[in-house]
Amino acid sequence: MIPRLPFSLKHVLRVCRWPLCLLVAVVMAAQGVEAFTVQLDYSYDTSGFFNDPKRRACLQKAAAVFERRIQNLIPAIIPSGNNTWSLGFPNPATGEHVSLLNPTIPGNTIRIYVGARDIGGLVGYAEYGYSWNGFGSWITLFNNRDNAKQFQSVGGSIVFNDRSGWYFDDDPATLEPFDGFDFYSVAQHEIAHLLGFGTCSAFTTRTDGGNFVGANAVAFYGGPVPLGDSAHLAQGLYYRHQYSDMAPAFSGGLRTAFSELDFAVLRDLGWHIAVIPTVQLTQIALTGDRTTLRWQDGIGPFRVEATDDLDAPAWHDVTADLPNRAITIDTQTAHQFFRITDLAQ
Repeated sequence: MIPRLPFSLKHVLRVCRWPLCLLVAVVMAAQGVEAFTVQLDYSYDTSGFFNDPKRRACLQKAAAVFERRIQNLIPAIIPSGNNTWSLGFPNPATGEHVSLLNPTIPGNTIRIYVGARDIGGLVGYAEYGYSWNGFGSWITLFNNRDNAKQFQSVGGSIVFNDRSGWYFDDDPATLEPFDGFDFYSVAQHEIAHLLGFGTCSAFTTRTDGGNFVGANAVAFYGGPVPLGDSAHLAQGLYYRHQYSDMAPAFSGGLRTAFSELDFAVLRDLGWHIAVIPTVQLTQIALTGDRTTLRWQDGIGPFRVEATDDLDAPAWHDVTADLPNRAITIDTQTAHQFFRITDLAQ
C-alpha cells in the first residue's frame, strides 16, 4: 500500500496550494449552456509519459466520470486593465515553480497541465496556487469561487510518478485482474482534490472530531462519515457495495470507482451533481438455451436476479456482482423473469 499523495493547505492573500488534478463537465443542452470542460495541456510533459494515446485516453475517461455528473455554471476569468491574476503550479516534469500571468480561462472550463517524473514514494501529486488584484466584481469573482460555502477550481498541474508500475485500461468499466496501480483510480482521486475534496475551506468547515459532517454526505451515509486524515475518508470505507476512492492510500491491483458517497461530499462543497437515472433493461435476446441481457444507466455494480413466478416471486441471484451492463446466461426453465439490481442504490 502506498500513500496517495501529500498536500499542503496554505492561505496567503487567498493564495492556496493543494493536491489536485482535473475535472470535466456536462452539457445542459436543454438550457443551451456550454459543457463544463477540462483542457488537458501536455506542454510540460517533456519526458513523453503521455505520448502513448492509451494513457491520454485513460486520463480523459477518468475526467469523463465528472463530466457526466457536474452541472455547475462557472464564470470565465478574463483579466483586463488593473484586474489581474496569476496561476502558479509546480512544473510536472521538473518540480520548478511556474507562474502564469493573466491567463484567460473560458467559462465552465479549467486548465490542467500534466506530466510525469520520479516523486519518490507517491503515485501522484497535484497542486496549484493563485492570487489576484483588482476591483469590484473582479474581487467578487474570486471570492465566490472559494469560500466557506463552496469551491470552484481554476486549474493547475498534476504529476504522476513515472517509476510506479501503472495499469492503463482501455475499458475502465471492466474489472479484470491486473498488476500495478490503477491509473484510472488515481486520476479520479486527484480530480476530486482539485474539486476541493479535503483541500478547501468548504471542506474543513464541515469536519468535526475526525468525521465529515456535510449534510449531503451524512444523509447518504446515515451519520457522520469517518475520515482517514484531514483530507480523506477512512481507509477501506465500503458503503452500498462501493469502496470510496478518497481514502489516504492506494493498493496495487485494485480499482476504486468514484463512489456515490464521494459525490455526496462534493455536493456539500457546492457542486451540483446530476442524479444517475435508474437501471433500464434495454434488451432480452434468446439464442438456444442462452439469454443475453443488456441495460443502461444505474451506478453499479449490478446483480441479475430471476424468478419463475411473478404471482409469488422468489427471486434468486443469477450472477455475482457485475461491473458491466450486459451478461449472457444459461436459461434454466421454459420461462423466466429477470430483474437487474443496482447494488449501489
